[in-house]
Amino acid sequence: MSRFLIPYVLLSAVWGGYAIACGVSYGSPLDVAGWAKTPAVVAGQPVVIGYTVTRLQVCEVNRYVTIIDGGGRLHEFPPEYRPAVGRVGETESYSIERIVPADAQPGPSRYRAVLAYDCPLQFGPVHLPNLFHQVTPNTIVLPDIEFEIVPALGQP
Repeated sequence: MSRFLIPYVLLSAVWGGYAIACGVSYGSPLDVAGWAKTPAVVAGQPVVIGYTVTRLQVCEVNRYVTIIDGGGRLHEFPPEYRPAVGRVGETESYSIERIVPADAQPGPSRYRAVLAYDCPLQFGPVHLPNLFHQVTPNTIVLPDIEFEIVPALGQP
């Protein structure tokens, strides 16, 4: 092999390894437990959802939330962006409030969150962008959280 080809072969091997690492870095970057802190809510009032999260990776995330009301109708909310913050292994508890739409039908309801992650590749202290996640984010559908939409006082 010519010594002029060696840099090209090495560059191809490094690029190929990077591409393979980008492609296999899927899986949940979090351990998540969620529950309804307000299990019964009147339409037009906030439902409060509690989460406990342990980070397995530190990633940017776009959260897409839908409330499925007692009649099965979907109420979608605008996506929310959260930058990559925290440290691997860190556990955090927090609450999210969503106003249940005033036209939501009473009955057993569900809160659904879909998380789309963009996680960098980590090699020790070095973080490289994951080109695959930028094109097709690592998408996780969290288990639905059940709550009840109840009629307001004086309504049937």
